[in-house]
This record gives sequence, structure tokens and C-alpha cells, in this order.
Amino acid sequence: MLVLYVNASGEEVYDEETGEFKPGSSVPLRLEHSLYTISKWEEKWKKPFLSDDEKTEDEMVDYIRCMAIDDVPDSLLNQLTQEDVKAIGKYISDDATATTINDHTRPGPRKHIITSEVIYYWMFSRQIPMECEHWHLNRLITLMRVWDAYSGNQKKMSRKDTASMYARENARRKAMMKSKG
Repeated sequence: MLVLYVNASGEEVYDEETGEFKPGSSVPLRLEHSLYTISKWEEKWKKPFLSDDEKTEDEMVDYIRCMAIDDVPDSLLNQLTQEDVKAIGKYISDDATATTINDHTRPGPRKHIITSEVIYYWMFSRQIPMECEHWHLNRLITLMRVWDAYSGNQKKMSRKDTASMYARENARRKAMMKSKG
């Protein structure tokens, strides 16, 4: 969960001690980037949130509204600063876990449209409890990848993919060692 303190009134107060203007009273804005949040947004906009398509400003503001755990008036969302928006973007892209998975089959373009229903299907097929829909989305997806790694549900790499992976690794090592091979 991300908690931002947003200037509710948009007014500034003069601090006589420091001789500076400071934001007026701030209100906590509690946000979560989760499967539940994405499903609320997709229900309204009727399009996949996780697509590579650009989102309009209205769509992104509405996603922040969907992320809010408490009811948020539009006036409070209008008070978000650039720093707040950057913090929200950083929170959304955060892994939210210490787990790393060396998945050689993952790189490449997506072949399927991923919607919240698809992710719910993945959850239920792995018997992950419903409470996990409120986890940070990246953490939930990492859990599903760990599930696959430990249950043997990984696809075997093709010869072409294996050769490509070895070529990338060799190039990386040559660059690291400043060698021509």
C-alpha cells in the first residue's frame, strides 16, 4: 500500500519560524495497485489495463481513483503534485517482492491480451486464495510464476530460444570481460 499526504485545500500557510510558505492541512491518500483495482478500472473503461496502449489523462486519474482504498473526492485528486504522480508510478512499477526468477522463456512480445479476468483465472487455477487480489499486482504475478517454477509447469525452451539465450549470455560475458572471445 502507498500512502500519500495530499494538501486537501490546495492552500498554503505561512510558517513564521522558517519564513516560508508550506502546504496547508494534508489528508492521507491510501492507494493499492492490485488485481482488484485493475478489475474496477476495466469494468468502467471496457479495455485491458495491462495493454501497451497509451492511457489518456482521464483514464490514469480514474485508475488512481480506483486505487484509493477510501472514497476520494475529485477535489483531492486535483491536488496531486508531480511528485505524487511520480511516487504513484514508482509504486505501480515496483516488484513488491524480494523474489527473483530467472525465466529464459519470458522475453518477447505478448501474444495474448491480459485482462483482470485472465489473471483471476490464473489465480484460481493455481488455487491461490481470493484475499490475494488485494496484493500488489507484481507480487501476485511473481507468486504465480514461483508456483509454476516449483510445480514443473514451465515450458521447455525450443532449440532456437536456447541458442538465442546462450548468444545473449556470451555477448554479455564478452562485454564484461572486454574480450573478443
